[in-house]
Amino acid sequence: MKNRSIAIVALLLTTTSTTVAGAMPQESGTCPNKKASQVDSETKPQGGSERCGLGVSLFGWGIGLFGPKCPDKKATYPAHQVCKGEENMGTRCVKQSDLRVTLEECTCSVAGILGTGLALPNCSCSASGQDGGTVEDFETQNCTPDV
Repeated sequence: MKNRSIAIVALLLTTTSTTVAGAMPQESGTCPNKKASQVDSETKPQGGSERCGLGVSLFGWGIGLFGPKCPDKKATYPAHQVCKGEENMGTRCVKQSDLRVTLEECTCSVAGILGTGLALPNCSCSASGQDGGTVEDFETQNCTPDV
């Protein structure tokens, strides 16, 4: 199960890294009047998930009640810019750098409520130490418009 999850995460990160970059940057010798476009940071669940909470097992199927869903892993993609072809006079979109994707492993845990004797299910995530891949970051540079 874990090997399949790792393979799925690797495939998703490879695919996302390729598609997030969007259109190719413009050549440096021209001034295409295009700018880089902002993409907000985003956290996405990776792999399967389980419900944290009171659990019941019936015929081998686990059912969790009253708790949050907890993914196997979470990938956090940093805010970056891509070349979408947006018009902007006197500029071009060029690659700046690669930014790291943070990968976290998640597990169900229990958080006690002080003084009540009750415990609530919780999903806690921590750095996995695995390489989450990268996303390309672009920037807008000034140039002399073609005439």
